[in-house]
Amino acid sequence: MKKPQIILFCIILLGTMFRTIGINWDQGYALHPDERMIMMVTEPLTWADPNPDFYNYGHLPIYLLKGASSIAGTITPSLAHYPDILLVGRLLSILFDVGTIILIFYIGKKLVDTHLGLASSFVYACAVTPIQNAHFYIVDPQLTFWITLLLLLAVTYVRSNKVFPFALMGIVCGLAAATKFTGILTLIAPITVILLRIYLNMKNKTFTGKQLSIQTFGFLIITLTFATILFLVTQPFLLLDLAKYWHDISLQLTMSNDASIFPYTIQFLNTPAYIHPLKGILVWGLGLPITALVLIGLYSLLRRFRRITVETIVLLVFALVFFGILGQSAVKFMRYYLPLYPILSIVAGYGVYYSITAMRNRSMIRNLIVAVVVLTLLLWPIAFIQIYLSPNTRIEASDWINQNIAQGSTIATEHWDDILPLRDTTGFTNTQLKVYQPETTTKWKMIADQLNSADYLIISSKRVYRSIQNWPGKYPITVDFYRKLFSNQAEFTLLKTFTSYPRIGGIEISDDNSPESFTIFDHPKVWIFAKSHE
Repeated sequence: MKKPQIILFCIILLGTMFRTIGINWDQGYALHPDERMIMMVTEPLTWADPNPDFYNYGHLPIYLLKGASSIAGTITPSLAHYPDILLVGRLLSILFDVGTIILIFYIGKKLVDTHLGLASSFVYACAVTPIQNAHFYIVDPQLTFWITLLLLLAVTYVRSNKVFPFALMGIVCGLAAATKFTGILTLIAPITVILLRIYLNMKNKTFTGKQLSIQTFGFLIITLTFATILFLVTQPFLLLDLAKYWHDISLQLTMSNDASIFPYTIQFLNTPAYIHPLKGILVWGLGLPITALVLIGLYSLLRRFRRITVETIVLLVFALVFFGILGQSAVKFMRYYLPLYPILSIVAGYGVYYSITAMRNRSMIRNLIVAVVVLTLLLWPIAFIQIYLSPNTRIEASDWINQNIAQGSTIATEHWDDILPLRDTTGFTNTQLKVYQPETTTKWKMIADQLNSADYLIISSKRVYRSIQNWPGKYPITVDFYRKLFSNQAEFTLLKTFTSYPRIGGIEISDDNSPESFTIFDHPKVWIFAKSHE
């Protein structure tokens, strides 16, 4: 093997390791609600009844999981059923995301050379949000793979006048849209290619205006035709149940325009467009070392603006339009922006590439820069994966509850969040506080009665109490209730807290102020309050 191949192999191995460590992080409890829902609709599917009857996401990930778990089940039967089917799904996520690492290498190689490809793939291998989402079987790692594959096709064939590439791009667009509805945005790439081809052909006077118009229209029709065919083939029940499909998709579109529609989305009320997702991406998702390289890469590209190739323009246009659409959405989950990470990794790769090439005549300094960059980029992912090497906070809290809280006790929890303890709850009486209900006398009389009868109050993540603080106008009493609770002014006293933070050695990095979706699935902070007895 040649040196670049060895380095790429090591990057793939590193990326796989980061994504595989702690794959069974929740011990089969399916603590990610989206992953849990996909498992629920996948497991019952049979040849006699293969209709998932679920359209919040595309059917392609569901069928892929069903096929993979059925094959794995022939060897180990438990892998075809819950909870072990979770492991099959997470292995699929890992495979797709490792595939993205490889695709990024080939994009970088196509844009400049193998050095850019290696730098960019290493950056993505170390990015924390891809690492985290590969630990869940959710649709976003697959969508990111299809988008990255599409971008590879786009940069490869942007200068081509052949028909075949547009058929390929149409196929990938269809697969992306069959993975998640926002996959329809993949059409940005082939449309950009078509527009750039018009520019190149006009500049080179390759075709007459009439020939160019006919060819352009033909390429667009070919792309849309193949995209539609693949979209429908991988979702055969869509046309048979079109009303339900439009109902589910319309609800998702309504949610993207109104964060108050669901309790789990009010966390985004009063969050600024673009700035909120950028903070999540740059500070937490990429981490500050990679963000610094992204800024260096952007600076380097701007300095060479007039020499930017059409291949690079394809990537930048896609990123700008994609973020322009999703960045202003009312709902801004961090995973929605996962398809941007390959492009940001390539921009960061440019930062590394131009910094190193500037030192091409100073090999010692260049090697020192490479070593410092590599070691620095490894710090954040190494710190982050410590949460998978530690007990999950909800599982740890559940064990503590079963060992320290008397059987027969009444435990109050919040609705719209996971109930603790996770294990056998038959020894406890659980009462859920419906804090998301409108502020009425009836609501607070019911909650007061529940709290009076409760011995303990458990907050199993910041999902509920933090989101309610975003809407003080609607929940003034509830906001005040939580304020008193966390300042020891309520009838309950904080008894125990469970945390799991990214850390290196003995240094913990608190992510309490990170976006909600960065912590609540795999390492939420858990509070246990006990009734005060004065």
